[in-house]
Amino acid sequence: MPSYDVRNYIIRSIDFEKNPLSTFYANGVAKTYVDYYKERYNVSIKDLKQPLIGVTIKRRNQKKQHIFLIPELTYFCGIQPQLLRSISRDINNTMFKKSQFISTAVNSINQGKGAEEFKKWGLDISTTPKEVLTYQLLDPVKIQGGAKYELKQVYGSWKNDIKNCQLFEPKELNDWIVVYTADWEYYEFMKSFKRFGQNLGITFKNPYGIRTVTHDNSGEQYINALNKSSDFKNSQIVVCILPDQNIKRYSNIKQFVQSDSAKICQCVQANNLNKPSIITNVILQIQAKLNSILWNAKVVMGKGSDFKGAVSLSINSKHSMYTSFEFSNVKRREVSSKVVNSIIKGLEDYHERYYKKNMPQILLVYREGVSDGEIEKCMANEVEPLVNYLGDRTKLIYILVSKNNNTRFVQNGKNLPVGSIVEQLQRANSHEFFIISTSVSENSGVTKPIRYQLLFNNTDYTTEAIYTMTYKQCHMYYNWPGTVKVPASLMYSSKCLQSLSVADYNPELRKNLFFL
Repeated sequence: MPSYDVRNYIIRSIDFEKNPLSTFYANGVAKTYVDYYKERYNVSIKDLKQPLIGVTIKRRNQKKQHIFLIPELTYFCGIQPQLLRSISRDINNTMFKKSQFISTAVNSINQGKGAEEFKKWGLDISTTPKEVLTYQLLDPVKIQGGAKYELKQVYGSWKNDIKNCQLFEPKELNDWIVVYTADWEYYEFMKSFKRFGQNLGITFKNPYGIRTVTHDNSGEQYINALNKSSDFKNSQIVVCILPDQNIKRYSNIKQFVQSDSAKICQCVQANNLNKPSIITNVILQIQAKLNSILWNAKVVMGKGSDFKGAVSLSINSKHSMYTSFEFSNVKRREVSSKVVNSIIKGLEDYHERYYKKNMPQILLVYREGVSDGEIEKCMANEVEPLVNYLGDRTKLIYILVSKNNNTRFVQNGKNLPVGSIVEQLQRANSHEFFIISTSVSENSGVTKPIRYQLLFNNTDYTTEAIYTMTYKQCHMYYNWPGTVKVPASLMYSSKCLQSLSVADYNPELRKNLFFL
């Protein structure tokens, strides 16, 4: 319920892309929420970065409307203030208090009715976490932009500094198309693109603009407009400005551009054209899809895959160019052979298109989706065939990656810092280590480390060098200006697989990060 109204609303969504400085149309006039609430209710909004609450209203003789409310001007209905304070305390507990809560819960279990039953089974739950572990902090990874500018990192993120920094090696945009439905969309997009694109050091010519007739839910107007354009065939990329999040329209456009026409496509919603953070991310996505080098960290060649059926391999030393392969509708026993075949295809692509006579000196494989009970099968069905194929030409490092594990690390009631590595938890016949590559607020819970198992290594690289290369790979995902949980190649393979649920793509696009 809003503090300035007596009506009740049901929360339908939380929009983290909007804030009180976002604009909407009131009686045909564009206004920010800050100005609207000041003029209408004489209310000043304090937090200008808070997300907005989406609700649906239905007035007499009118269609349903989706509007947004300001969180700080609303409160829960039917909940006593004492309960609200209790909920707030539970949600915003520090790491130390959460550890205390766990210890209290364990004590209750050990001293309760089930204690005797636990003793019969020989079970004993410790009330304190294991404290004999030590960790080392990996050296910070320097992220370079253009002109050797070093991006400033804050808790593993450089999203604030990337806005005003030239890209490491941007691509020129000479032949591109923007499809829109209203003139203001084109002008607003180009105004934002010029402003932020120039900051990123991008050289571009004005695109060929195509205006469609009306908004339609199927995307036919966009497809017809592109079919009629003589510039579409030779375009580098197609940018479509969409009115909303209609998945059918989005999917049909992607299917036509990427699969039927083998062109790169970038979609953006019209209501996001004046949002700096979103437009900056759109520009970065466009550049990544064109195989630009957005930023640089010195790492060796990497590859990622998961059992759902996608493999991504970097094919240049800067990790800006990838080739991706996906497979579907295969039985579980066939997954290993598909993974190996995809890696071999990627190596052939590397050999034929970029370095002709040479093969990479080292292949670093990150393999996700292998359980502890499948390690022997993985060795027999994936590692050994790869070693036989590579021979003496290329050395192999094969690492298993597990995001889902129950291990947590705490020091003095706080999460370990970004860049921490723990290697003292070892299993038989396995060199295991954990890396924390992303930051979590102390009030948001415990950081989940990523578990790595070094399955095979016939190179001269030390384990410390492998730790560093793995951590640096977490800095190379071009869809986010910051560190990610797992190596970038795994993120790309996952993103490639997700894109197939939206639309197919033409095999000619394999060498591009078209799925971002």
